[in-house]
Parts: sequence; structure tokens; C-alpha cells
Amino acid sequence: MSSYPMIQEFRAMLNGLTAKSRHWNGEYFFGYTWDREGETQFSFRAHANGITFGFSQEEWNAVRKLFRRAWEMPELQATWDELTTEYGDL
Repeated sequence: MSSYPMIQEFRAMLNGLTAKSRHWNGEYFFGYTWDREGETQFSFRAHANGITFGFSQEEWNAVRKLFRRAWEMPELQATWDELTTEYGDL
């Protein structure tokens, strides 16, 4: 992930893809959930290369928490604010 729009969409997918929503289909990523032995699994892939990553509910929550914590860092927030000003709200 290298561009602001791609990172922005990834963040939106992390928040939007839930066991209830079942899928996410954006410009850069496709995400979905599926059941395995009674447990919800999460997967996503990049449209550009088709590489798919899969996570258990616990792992998905950990990734979401990690990104949320990263966005709370003042250094990252300052950079993100500059990019938001440059790109506008996507």
C-alpha cells in the first residue's frame, strides 16, 4: 500500500468488514467473511494482484486494533492530516 487513496480505503475496509456486513468491495480491495467450523473467518485481497490474506476473528480484531493504535500516534496523524488536505475527502 503506497498511495493515500489505497491506505484510506484499507482503513475503511478494516472498519467496514464485519461478521454482519459479510463483504467489502472497493476500488483497491475486496474483502469477505466466511464460516469455518462455526467460526467467522475474514479474508481480503488486492484487486491489482489477487494476493489474498485470511484471518480468524481474533486475528482480524488484532489487525484492526493495531491500525487504530497507529493512527492515534501524533506523528502519523500530522502526516495524515497533510495528506487529507492535499487529497480532500475520498
